[in-house]
Amino acid sequence: MKKKIIVSFIIMVVVLFILPFVLVKTAEPHEFMGIMILLFFIVNPMTAAVINSIIGKDVRKLWWMPVLFPIVFLVSYWIVLEEIIMDLMFYAVIYLIIGLIFMIGSFVVARIFKRKTGIE
Repeated sequence: MKKKIIVSFIIMVVVLFILPFVLVKTAEPHEFMGIMILLFFIVNPMTAAVINSIIGKDVRKLWWMPVLFPIVFLVSYWIVLEEIIMDLMFYAVIYLIIGLIFMIGSFVVARIFKRKTGIE
């Protein structure tokens, strides 16, 4: 379980802190909006899905992971963009929903697999 938490947190830090920071500092102003759209609509939702599908077997212990991703998202983008943008709350809610769907989905798949095969 600790390994899942560490891996998930490292992925969050890389995708939500380091990647946007590097892109903000290196992108031209006219490229910045396109990069942010890619991050908001492709990279971040996929990251939330992957992280929360990893924890599907340990829902009772790691129920807080889908909540952590939107919080880290908000804090990281507020730091990277150097201002508090309340409109990012919309994206945080979407990432929470995506995380919950994938966590519950992987939990159900893991239980079905466990029943059919008897393997933990």
